[in-house]
Amino acid sequence: MKEKWFGLKKDPINQVIQKIESIFQYNQIEIEFELKKLTKENNKLKTQLKEYSNKVLNSHDGQLLWELGKERISKITNHLQEQTDIEMQELKHFYSERNKLIQLQLEEIDLEIQSIEHKFTKIGQQIANMIEQLEVEETHEDSIQFSNENYVLVNDIDQNTEDNLDKDDLNLVEEEQSNDENPSGKNLLTAQSLSESREISSKSEKKLEEANESIRLGEDNLIEQINSIKSRYIVGKMAGKDLYDSQGNLIISKSQIITSQVVNKAHCEGELAELIVNMKISGLGED
Repeated sequence: MKEKWFGLKKDPINQVIQKIESIFQYNQIEIEFELKKLTKENNKLKTQLKEYSNKVLNSHDGQLLWELGKERISKITNHLQEQTDIEMQELKHFYSERNKLIQLQLEEIDLEIQSIEHKFTKIGQQIANMIEQLEVEETHEDSIQFSNENYVLVNDIDQNTEDNLDKDDLNLVEEEQSNDENPSGKNLLTAQSLSESREISSKSEKKLEEANESIRLGEDNLIEQINSIKSRYIVGKMAGKDLYDSQGNLIISKSQIITSQVVNKAHCEGELAELIVNMKISGLGED
């Protein structure tokens, strides 16, 4: 495993595992202590039996009582031994089942971690897509700027053309007054130049409108993707630590639920990445 998963450190999980192992070791020590205690009591009974047998052997009248007592004590000893074996088997079974349960819980934690890594990978991919879209938007802006420059240039050309045409018209009028040779051809050339200039201007305006529409659609798509990410992965989660803006004002306190307003404010303050990295994921504990 990694040392850290988007703010989820490896140490808390290791601490849980160590705590479980220490509990298991503690219970094992208790079992061994009980076993030693029973062994000690058994040895004590054997010692008492030996002392009592010596006393009975020294008494001729207690021979029968000794035989009966010996049989009784043997039965009691066997019963205690059987009971001890049963209890030991039950304890082994209990801790075996408990160990299996702990193993299942650890596997669930591992699956949850993998799921979170997958989610954050998807978030990273979506963020990369948004960055790519932003680059496309910048390209669109450059195209718009270029179109605007061309538009201004075309307008200048149109104006110059119209001015020149006006001058040509005056010259034509003067020339017609002085020499009335082929006036219709010159008028046709002037009208054609004006038409071409206006057509270029119209095309430039159309391209500018198309570029503006592309930017608007791109912005709408970007906002929609950001809202989708917030609703699926951020909003509703719990803040992992206190988050402040550049002026030192508190944006959200630790353990508070993250809302859309908090996400927007963190984004405006440039703290959205910090909010995402440190937010708590249900079932994985705290850092």
